[in-house]
Amino acid sequence: MKSSLKIYLIVFVSVSCYLLLMKTAIVNKHSPHRDISPLESTVSQIPLGISVDETDTLMGSPPDTTSNSKGVIMNSTTILHPANDQASKYGPPQKYTLCIWKRDDVGATVVFDQAGKVVCRWAWSTTKNRGRYHPFSPYGLFDRLGLF
Repeated sequence: MKSSLKIYLIVFVSVSCYLLLMKTAIVNKHSPHRDISPLESTVSQIPLGISVDETDTLMGSPPDTTSNSKGVIMNSTTILHPANDQASKYGPPQKYTLCIWKRDDVGATVVFDQAGKVVCRWAWSTTKNRGRYHPFSPYGLFDRLGLF
């Protein structure tokens, strides 16, 4: 009787430890790992359709980089190159102005159409894999050890 109790105890403890490790790995991977920067927060609050001057006022400064280009605007965060096979499904190419702001390790892009109205906006990190995995997640540890 005692040996069967030992076997059940070993199995129970092993399964419990495994489940605890898996829960920790899932929580570390899916929990927020960094604070949202002020630039990211500002870009998320820019409404579509406002003018260049209103955007400069919201952003607090003129853009660091401005360029003109041509493409197919798919939605508020995606622009397709005219040569892309999928572009013709979303309409003809149109000219637009791309404005980029950079602060610390975050960049923000706002796209204006020919009328000077916002049609796209998004923020992005300028550092490699910023916030992708928690540093103490299993993937983060294995990556630092060179196993991935």
